[in-house]
Amino acid sequence: MAMLSVLALAPGERGSAVPSAAKTSPLPVLAPWRPSPAVRYAGALTGLDQHVLDSHDRLGYVTASVAGVRASGLAELRADAAEAARRVARTCRCDLRGYRVVIEVRGRAPVVLASGAV
Repeated sequence: MAMLSVLALAPGERGSAVPSAAKTSPLPVLAPWRPSPAVRYAGALTGLDQHVLDSHDRLGYVTASVAGVRASGLAELRADAAEAARRVARTCRCDLRGYRVVIEVRGRAPVVLASGAV
């Protein structure tokens, strides 16, 4: 009963639990952030110990640029790329069709190290 009497004396509009200053705030309503498939894919690859420089997605295909890949690590990179794509396809509720992992070589076109469909 004591709490009701405290609320009755609180400043603000009568019958409202929100103070009037909060109602007239100039800030827009915040919406939850939903990361893109490219951000999710880069995070999944990073979680599998791959060094991702950049990522983007277009029409259901994600492309990630990596660095520091040696010839001895290509098999592991291909397995990690496929696993990351499966994780993203399973969790993002998006239309992920395929993936591509490239390495940037100075003065040349990007070299595709791994690619596949989901």
